[in-house]
Order: sequence, then structure tokens, then C-alpha cells
Amino acid sequence: MRVKYQESMEYKTLSRLKMIRGAVVLRTDFSDLGSYRQVSRVLKKFIVEKKIVKIGSGVYAKAFVSKYTDIPLIKN
Repeated sequence: MRVKYQESMEYKTLSRLKMIRGAVVLRTDFSDLGSYRQVSRVLKKFIVEKKIVKIGSGVYAKAFVSKYTDIPLIKN
């Protein structure tokens, strides 16, 4: 993903997402980066880009796109 500015919310969130070791990510992991609404927008964008999958309310999982079905799958 290309971002214009390293200070953007997307860049900060993506960097934090890469730093998290496990597959499960919580919304509270990003709460210090911005407001609830800003974090929600970025996470929603990552869902559309198939980088993460929403499991439940405030619970997400890192994903990768299957080369056979073009469906995001959860990383182990």
C-alpha cells in the first residue's frame, strides 16, 4: 500500500498492524492513534482491501487473499 504521508492515520495503523505478532487484533490496539471514528474508518478500509477480516465487534484478524478463490483467509 502506498501512502502519501507517513504521519497519516493509514500509515500509522498499518505499521502497528505489522508490529502485532498474533493473528487477532483488537480495536483497542489502535485507540491511542486517533479517535474511535478515525480508527473505524481505517479498519473498514483495510477490510475492503482484504488486509483484515472482521470477526466480531472490535475484534479483527489478519488475513491474506487466497490465490484460488479471491477470498480473504485468516492467517494462523
